[in-house]
Amino acid sequence: MNRIICTDDDPAVSPDLNVIAYVWAWTNNYVQQRHSRSQWLLERLVTEVWNESFQRVMRGCIDNIHDTLTRFDLGDNEIGEEGAQHLADVLLTNATIITLDISCNEIGSIGAQYFADILRTNVTLTTLNLGDNNIGDEGAEKLADVLRNNMTLTALNLEQNRIGLGGIQHLVDALGRNMALTILDLNQNNIGDEGATSLADALRINTTLTTLLLDESGIEEKGAECLADALRTNMTIISLTWDRNYLADTGYYYFYKIDKMIEENRER
Repeated sequence: MNRIICTDDDPAVSPDLNVIAYVWAWTNNYVQQRHSRSQWLLERLVTEVWNESFQRVMRGCIDNIHDTLTRFDLGDNEIGEEGAQHLADVLLTNATIITLDISCNEIGSIGAQYFADILRTNVTLTTLNLGDNNIGDEGAEKLADVLRNNMTLTALNLEQNRIGLGGIQHLVDALGRNMALTILDLNQNNIGDEGATSLADALRINTTLTTLLLDESGIEEKGAECLADALRTNMTIISLTWDRNYLADTGYYYFYKIDKMIEENRER
């Protein structure tokens, strides 16, 4: 289901913007349904319309209310690498958007680089959702390079991105230096015990992260033990999720300890 949601502080302007966005999303759905039996025609139509119109539509949406637009949601629209580039080009000059959702768009590692470039200079964006975009270790590395010095972004969603140990290690290095990020979503990535051990090292150093999401990330007993040990000295984590990981009874014991220490952090 395609969605384009834009919100701003002026209720008189938002409806016009959402009409433009709705027409774009409806047209895209119509083309796909109308020509579902002709793959060649579908690809040609979508490619021509996309390449010629996407950047113009995005710039129109953003520029028309450039002084008030604060939230832009383009999740689940299959914009791909090229769409990510067009959108990033438009956003490079924007100074009002604080929340950006590009989830479920298959932007890949190349698309991740475009948004990393935005973070390099942007001083207003605080929440970025890049979930389910197949950015992999390479994309995680590109984002980590920027996060080391970014002082604005406070929430980053990287769930379900096929990030493995290599990408986690780059993010861990960034967390050791970053002093702004408070929420990091790594759900459904290939973290495993080695990745959890690296994250534990970061938690011993980082003093700003408050929420870490690790559901369904292949963590077993060793990783749980390392995270529990790190939280003995970490005083800032107040939420750590770990559902659907491969834990034996001893692993659950360590996460029980984690829950107890997190509760103590909340009460401080």
